[in-house]
Amino acid sequence: MAELKKGDVIRCRDKEDMLNTFLNLTACGMELEFCYERNGEQGLWLEVMEDIEE
Repeated sequence: MAELKKGDVIRCRDKEDMLNTFLNLTACGMELEFCYERNGEQGLWLEVMEDIEE
């Protein structure tokens, strides 16, 4: 996976993908927010609120 930083958005395939991605990235120290609509389009996204501090 490419380096993620604050403000990046990850599009998820389904609820299971969204939950697995959320759990994996939060375990690494990232802060994420669930998004269900973006630019008027409904879907499943995770927005990076805080990236990993090194």
